Amino acid sequence: MNIKYVTLVMVMALISLFRAEAAITVNLNGNVETEVWTDMSSTNNPGYPGFLNFLDAWPSPIASDAGSTGNGEFDKISGGGYPASESIYPFAVAGTFSVSSTTSLFDVTNVVLQLDTASGTYLTPTLSYNGGSQAISANFLDLTSGEFIQGFGGTPSSTFNMVAQWDLSSIAASITDYEIIFEGQPHDAIYKINLDSSDGEFVQQVIPEPGTWALVLVGLGSLGLLRRFSKK
Repeated sequence: MNIKYVTLVMVMALISLFRAEAAITVNLNGNVETEVWTDMSSTNNPGYPGFLNFLDAWPSPIASDAGSTGNGEFDKISGGGYPASESIYPFAVAGTFSVSSTTSLFDVTNVVLQLDTASGTYLTPTLSYNGGSQAISANFLDLTSGEFIQGFGGTPSSTFNMVAQWDLSSIAASITDYEIIFEGQPHDAIYKINLDSSDGEFVQQVIPEPGTWALVLVGLGSLGLLRRFSKK
């Protein structure tokens, strides 16, 4: 069988796993807060570690620069990560990051996080609330096309937008602040963050596709094998 043909078929299959749009439009019931980080570059965030000291702690969280309230904070907890020319770049060591809403104006029942990244491999985000360490996994995960073209260190390519949604409506406690923790993989990048929350009745924003992540990883692995096979 023609290896190039098989590779093309698998590439098209992978593309079909991703919805066509970039960051999804979030429509939540009730009162809504939105925080957005639109420019993750070193130019917009001076005084942070750079390439030569990318493992150093950040001097402070990066505040959201768009949205409705200005209550959002993005921080590095540990590992690699620094504001580069276009994005937050972990470089050669994985970094653990935090996105939080520090002072919500209402009892939060819905949260949607979107991370526009180079590879879409920022997996297993967990949410804790009211200063606790509950580490709740997202109810739904999805992966859409990103809205950036990144080309640092190689051929320009489209970014991937990871979407995670939490249904917190069954929690009896009044949730007034929350924090989402996730790990960024080496040589990946974060271009933009969207964080939405509300106090209304739960409305699912993300298509539940639990097999998507596994299929993507298997597909990418298969493409790697095909590349190696085609060179022999």
